[in-house]
Amino acid sequence: MADIFKISENALFTTTKPNGSHQQDCVIAVHERLAVSNFSDHLTFQPGTEHTLYNLIDPSIEIKVVVEGTTPDKQIIHFKTCDDKEFPYFLRSAVPSGTKKPYNLLGIHQEKRIPQWSVGDILRRAVGEILVGSPAGSPGSAVIDKSGYLMGMIIKSENNEVLIASTVLIYGLLPTGDPDPDRFFFDEC
Repeated sequence: MADIFKISENALFTTTKPNGSHQQDCVIAVHERLAVSNFSDHLTFQPGTEHTLYNLIDPSIEIKVVVEGTTPDKQIIHFKTCDDKEFPYFLRSAVPSGTKKPYNLLGIHQEKRIPQWSVGDILRRAVGEILVGSPAGSPGSAVIDKSGYLMGMIIKSENNEVLIASTVLIYGLLPTGDPDPDRFFFDEC
C-alpha cells in the first residue's frame, strides 16, 4: 500500500473506546478542528453535546469534541474540537469532477478495529453534490482519490452501490462556513 494511503489512516477516529465491544463508527478528521461522520450512526448525538473521539491507529489519542451541527436529510454530522485542540492529522480535500473515476474507500474493520481498504468507481452524479459509486461500503467511510485526497464520505449503501456526499457538500453544510478554503485541491486525473 502506498505511503500516502497508509498516512491517511491516521485521520480515522471512532466514538467508541478502543476496548469497547460496540460497533466502531467511522469519523473522519477533515480539518485541524473539524471531523465528519454519518449521522445515522449517531442518532442520539445532538448539537452542542460533548463527546470523545478515539484515534483508530493510536488509541492513546483522545480528542474532546462538540457536535457542531447535523443535517439528517444529508446524513452528515459535524464535530468541532474543544479547547482549541487540533487533530494531529486530517485528510486534505479534492473537489470530485466527472464520473468513471476510481476511488479508494477507507473504513473500519468491525471485528479487528483496524483500517479497512477497498476500491470502487464513481458511476454517476445523482443530485447536486451527491455521487453514486460502486461497490458497496459502510456509511461514514472516507472516499479518497488516487492522490490521497478526500473526495467525500459514504452516506448510504444499498444494492451494491453507495451514495457519496462530496467534499463540496460536506464543507458547504458546515454551520460556521468554510474555515479554510485553501484546503481544496483540484485533482487533474
